[in-house]
Amino acid sequence: AFGLALFDSGLKLTGLGDQLVETSADNVARCLDEVKRIQATGGNGGEPACLSCCLRMQPDAVFFLGDGGWDAGALIQTAKSEAKGVTIHSVAFFTTGGGLQEMATLTGGTYRQINSMADIEQQEAPPKPQFVDSSSSSGESEYDSSDDSDVAGG
Repeated sequence: AFGLALFDSGLKLTGLGDQLVETSADNVARCLDEVKRIQATGGNGGEPACLSCCLRMQPDAVFFLGDGGWDAGALIQTAKSEAKGVTIHSVAFFTTGGGLQEMATLTGGTYRQINSMADIEQQEAPPKPQFVDSSSSSGESEYDSSDDSDVAGG
């Protein structure tokens, strides 16, 4: 299962809502459509609310991405008080600080800093999702999530 939440000066939910959704071909397509609609409007302040929303989804892991410029203390405090066993992985784009590295360390997650396209190109590509034929009568394909953990992204 997975979820998606965004932030600027506040929490911004997508059409996926505030709960994890089943990992299926249809839901992955819905998520990709939501990602394509993202418009960066700038602003900060919604990071703790976004992280809190992701953690309330009760995932195994959160992937928190950002470009900094916010109050690190509030984000770190949210991770400390609400993570409760959830691993937070974070990626900082063209910035340092913001509490991203600290929250990853606190929860046993990973931290990556991306400062250029070369940094992105050096990263190992993740495996591509595997879709398998479903035994359902609809004949639709289904995402093979046998090795996946529940994740939410911020």
